[in-house]
Amino acid sequence: AAGQVYKFIIYGENVHGTSAASSAFIATTSLGSGGAYSNSSKVFGNGTNFGDSTSFAADQDFTLFQNFGADQTFGSGTGFAQDQTFNGTQDFSAGTIKFDSGTQFSTVQTFGTGANFTGATTFTGANTFGVNAVFGDASVFPAGQSFGKGANFTGKMTFSGAQTFPEDAEFAAGQAFVSGTDFTFDDFAMFNTGTDFGKARTFDVGTQFDSTMTFYENMVFGESTKFGDKQAFADAMTFGEHQMFGAGTDFTAQSQTFSEGTTFGADTTFAVGQVMPVNTIPAGGLMLSAFTCVDAECLPPAASILTPGEFLTRGTDPAAIKTSLSSTDPSVSIPGLGFIMNFTTVSGTGNTSVDPIDPAALPGSSDSVRNQANAGSKNVATTGGSFDTIGTALDISAGTATVSGDIQITMPYDDTALADGVTEADLVVLHYSTTAETWSEVSNCTIDTAANDITCTGITSLSPFSVGAATSGASPSGMDCDTNAYGPGKSLAIHEITWDVSEANEVQVIASSKCGPVQLKVFTQQSIATGGLAQEQPYLADNKVVMRAPVQHTVLDVSASQSFRVVVENGWNSFDQTIYTDLHGSSGTLLLNFQKQDYSHVRLFMDDEPQLAAAPSYGMFMDPEPQLVMEAIDHTILRPNYDAEPQLTPAEMEIWASTYSDAEPQLTEQEKQMSFLDWLFSLFS
Repeated sequence: AAGQVYKFIIYGENVHGTSAASSAFIATTSLGSGGAYSNSSKVFGNGTNFGDSTSFAADQDFTLFQNFGADQTFGSGTGFAQDQTFNGTQDFSAGTIKFDSGTQFSTVQTFGTGANFTGATTFTGANTFGVNAVFGDASVFPAGQSFGKGANFTGKMTFSGAQTFPEDAEFAAGQAFVSGTDFTFDDFAMFNTGTDFGKARTFDVGTQFDSTMTFYENMVFGESTKFGDKQAFADAMTFGEHQMFGAGTDFTAQSQTFSEGTTFGADTTFAVGQVMPVNTIPAGGLMLSAFTCVDAECLPPAASILTPGEFLTRGTDPAAIKTSLSSTDPSVSIPGLGFIMNFTTVSGTGNTSVDPIDPAALPGSSDSVRNQANAGSKNVATTGGSFDTIGTALDISAGTATVSGDIQITMPYDDTALADGVTEADLVVLHYSTTAETWSEVSNCTIDTAANDITCTGITSLSPFSVGAATSGASPSGMDCDTNAYGPGKSLAIHEITWDVSEANEVQVIASSKCGPVQLKVFTQQSIATGGLAQEQPYLADNKVVMRAPVQHTVLDVSASQSFRVVVENGWNSFDQTIYTDLHGSSGTLLLNFQKQDYSHVRLFMDDEPQLAAAPSYGMFMDPEPQLVMEAIDHTILRPNYDAEPQLTPAEMEIWASTYSDAEPQLTEQEKQMSFLDWLFSLFS
């Protein structure tokens, strides 16, 4: 059978009798001691006998069972056959040597970096393993093994004596640690589902529990321990600072002592009388003052917490929140802050830090300009303009963890704390460079108006971040903002909107700005088209620019029965107008005269040759049925048959929900009676 080698004794025999027996020998290739094989592609037959002190090339693959003498030296990447046995001490110090299942060692060995034991292995004595060793299912370990950092036990092991486990050790689901044996766990150990610890144990910094575990009374958990969802704690425990409890954790059976930086997932329940100290973070917000739970839900009063996106009061400086990070869980989630962070690669475990910043200490900031109603708001300047902060800025750091690649963060905001004239679409994420000591606007961000948060991707460095809204900027001619240029609070003038979605497939806007460049976007039910400057600009002398959307040879995706929304913005104001193609036509022009503060001169064209309508005093032009003008206007406002929820793909629905919502506004009876002109003028009041 494979792996079996027989010894033979030879007798000579003739008519005079039988000779004396020969010495026992092996019926296979026998190679002398001290051999050196430098060619890794050499193939050795089954049962080759290698003398002592033989050396082998890197990446040698022994696909068959061999007989190795003592003191062999194996190169990196060597692979051994199933059920291989080793008698005597060998040199396994090279890296990434692979041992197949059933391997047996007759004596103590020392293994190099990344040794891989793919199945059940029999070890003898107290062996030494290099970093990142991998152990297969059902291996048996005598007491006193020396495991290198990152040991990964991929199956259920038998630890037959006391063990000291290394930093970053990971254990398989269902691993049992018997109650009669002592085990020592180092920092950032990872335990998977269903682990039973047998008795009370002590865990060091950054330990991670993947799911529910069997814990025992008086267990001790070090700083930044992370627990799985729905863990129940029936007994008193000792928790260090910055614990991270998952959603649905149950503390109702026993009051616990929590320390600063401890975070709790949604739907966590507590014992009546549980004290929530300052700087702990329940799912509802950061504790600014202590609170004693009066029921299992334990909802502190509003004055006791800082909710996600809320402004922190100047002079208040909460403690930083530390969270453990590993390659198996490369994310940070703090529900009570509304903050999430995901890393592409975590090559070294450690604790990240998220520190809410006292507004009075926000670097590179001054008093707010536009958001003065919120004392916690500060103003910061970027190369693109001036921004007031929205909510509490966070100083974010990878801390002791080693990370690389792009980072994604999600920041919360409170939509009730926006200054007058600021919409959720105006919000940006700002990033402070501690090296350059400057603020900049983060690109690649998406606003979720349902969740009230902003997610940004492609971030490459960490430091203070804040949500913000523009306060001022530079006009095309370099002038400072004139926020009253076209009436009180109006720095943006829209002169003309022209559309053609049947042939030219574009929207054109003529506008003026006294507060930064004009930006144009067109939202359809399927997509978002960004505008740009038209090649011909005949009105620059009058401070008017011509914008067209879409750009880069794309087209608007609007059917004959759909609508689209035109949004024009500058650094201070925004304007939007919805065009219904089934009512206004697939092409047309809307003219607005902003020379008067009441914006009373409006002309609407439905085709290339407008005819005078029945009400010339309003400057209204419609074609071809002027006697139906008011009926059409009423239909435009009420839209009783408009499908406000088109059947879209999930991606299209996300675009609609975040940028094209409220296509069917619910109007009061008084608003329903407004004329088209009154309704249009109200957009600018």
